[in-house]
Amino acid sequence: MEKGIEGLDVGVLINNAGLSYPYAKFFHEVDVELMKSIIKVNVEGATWISRAVLPGMLKKKKGAIVNIGSGSSVAVSSYPLHAIYVATKAYVAMFSKCISLEYRKRGIDIQCQWCLTNALPDALLDWCLLWYFLGVRRRGLVKDMEATEKKQKNP
Repeated sequence: MEKGIEGLDVGVLINNAGLSYPYAKFFHEVDVELMKSIIKVNVEGATWISRAVLPGMLKKKKGAIVNIGSGSSVAVSSYPLHAIYVATKAYVAMFSKCISLEYRKRGIDIQCQWCLTNALPDALLDWCLLWYFLGVRRRGLVKDMEATEKKQKNP
């Protein structure tokens, strides 16, 4: 990562990379390769790019890192059928808080931003999210089945 930014004067980093599932899935249904990709992009990406830009910001005694999180990991009581995505975004939120405290007095502002509107009680929101994501999951499963049938008919 350091070689990729070598020679650049990075004053502000906005880390907006993120990856999730194509549709809602139970944890045991998530493909291992997709799981690895989500963790690599959401966790490792934020970690390594932050580490790469910090030395330059420390030299200048100023800078900012804005990590884009998700309300699914910090603002709602649960976010069913997206366990890996939500866990990686929870990492981004806590990682941002921790390094913010480490570097704030050295002139570097680090934040994790997210957006979510929620005016429902947690129990109702949990039920609504589960109902919604089960519907999304069903539509995704139908697409997968249709694609499999098509492959079997036309090998």
